[in-house]
Amino acid sequence: MGGLGPSGSTRPPSIAPTIASTHGGTAGSVYGAGMLLDHRHLQPGTRAALLSHDKTLELYRMNARKTNDPNLIYEFAVFMIDAAKSMVAGDAEDGAAIKSPAKANGGLAVGVQANSRSNSPVGGAQEELIKEAVGLLKRIADRGHADAQYFLADCYANGIGTPKGKPDFDRAYPLFVLSAKHGHPDAAYRAGTCYEKGWGCRKDTSKALQFYRKAASPGDAGGHAGAMYRLATAELNGELGCKKSAKEGVKWLKRSAEAATPEFPHALHELALLHERGIDNVLFVDPEYSCELLAQAAELGYAPSAYKLGVNYEYGRMGCPQDAGLSIHMYNIAAQQGHKEACFALTAWYLVGAPGVLPQSDTEAYLWAKKAAEQGLGKAEYAVGYFTEMGIGTVKDLAESKAWYKRAQEHGDKRANQRLAAMGSSNGIGLGFGRGAPRNGSGGPVPPRPGTQAQHGSNASQQGERQRMLRIQQDAEELRLAEARDGARAAKERERQRSQQARNKRQFDFVAPPESMRVSQYILPDAEKRAAAAAAAAAAAAAANRQSFAPSERPLSQMPNMQPLRQPGTTPLGLPQPPAQNYPSQPRVSKRS
Repeated sequence: MGGLGPSGSTRPPSIAPTIASTHGGTAGSVYGAGMLLDHRHLQPGTRAALLSHDKTLELYRMNARKTNDPNLIYEFAVFMIDAAKSMVAGDAEDGAAIKSPAKANGGLAVGVQANSRSNSPVGGAQEELIKEAVGLLKRIADRGHADAQYFLADCYANGIGTPKGKPDFDRAYPLFVLSAKHGHPDAAYRAGTCYEKGWGCRKDTSKALQFYRKAASPGDAGGHAGAMYRLATAELNGELGCKKSAKEGVKWLKRSAEAATPEFPHALHELALLHERGIDNVLFVDPEYSCELLAQAAELGYAPSAYKLGVNYEYGRMGCPQDAGLSIHMYNIAAQQGHKEACFALTAWYLVGAPGVLPQSDTEAYLWAKKAAEQGLGKAEYAVGYFTEMGIGTVKDLAESKAWYKRAQEHGDKRANQRLAAMGSSNGIGLGFGRGAPRNGSGGPVPPRPGTQAQHGSNASQQGERQRMLRIQQDAEELRLAEARDGARAAKERERQRSQQARNKRQFDFVAPPESMRVSQYILPDAEKRAAAAAAAAAAAAAANRQSFAPSERPLSQMPNMQPLRQPGTTPLGLPQPPAQNYPSQPRVSKRS
């Protein structure tokens, strides 16, 4: 494939481009010089198309039949299950639109559809695919394939391949246990869950704890994050027969946080909460590290962590700067997963807007509040009722507003009681109720009399004015109550700070003991006399030894007579020096003699 060079001589293959080429074309073109392979025949043409599901499955099936490798058969079964999940009624190969309730609902419950007879070709294909896949999984599961045992158990637990399309833990539980004995960590965790919940077996906390520990043991996979998190909560709360131990619980929590996955990010969030408040002699308070853990959990898509970070960035808590963009971003991550508090937080942001980040929109505020209210959040239900009553972001509808107020009232929102009372005192104007309308003797409304249109118009305007004034009074009352609550909260905070300052001051101030506890009350009668005599004697001695001049300033005439430190003829210790003795010299004796 090297081709010929400019001089016509052969050269070894090279990936370096050259100027000339035997394939034609100019230098720098796609198929110019230096091409090792000519891929022009692979260019998509007018008849190019991907293989359909049926053809792909047939090719995969032919290859799987040629081998007895359990791993290949397992991959083929998993592919068929995934293909069955992706099928929806109406996606027939010929492109015909086949309508069904499953497509109208936006998806397909694989377990139900696969086990129900359907006249559509897609439903029959699904059933056949799942039946074939389950058969293959059973065959290799009986041969001890751990992954096949776990995947088949998971299918049964999710209602795939079951007779009625419902979860069947009587079939799933023994397969979980069997796969766990072959060292599958996910299966061990699911087996522990079955023992803890009593799914397919009797409840047994000791066996649940045993399987959780087996799944959490460090192996090739490094330990199951979900099992380690469950052990952490059991140690912290004293569950599954464990004694409460904050030290052990934090240890398991840290291990689970290190192995966190998008499926099990819970340990990161819980460890962040513990670092926020700390545990005595176990875990220190570290707000910055807590926010770092929350950020890691939010990256894994954990909604509660994203919401808490949104709160921190909105109000500048836990060392986070106030940042509207980051706050809205975190709220949006949590809200996209249906977190009701995050949805309502976005309502507040859309009401006021953020310059350069988020435009103000009453419609978006109403929609996010409604999404939170549909999940049962009381304050969101009150907000939707208020938006509907005032026509903020939606059409004004007092009847619907009253319904939302009632739902908020059921969830304990006190403001809803006030709004319902205000709407009731307005005689049902605009609510479809005629409680304030005049009635005749039979209890029915009085028929209108001719010639009173002006009077009716005047009454309507007066009632509208009264309703407006009542609304103004209600708003003023709500403002007054809010100010009173804020004032009480501020006074309580000031009192708490004063008490804290007093406690801190008492820790460092010296407090004299009472008179009854002083030592002077217990001195013996003659102790004062002895003390006075000792003091007088000490003063006399000091006076006797006191000199008028410092030693270095005295003249020689006043210097005391000092004896020399060493007298002649004495040793340094003052002893008499012994007389000198003369020893005769001895001749040196040779060692050889």
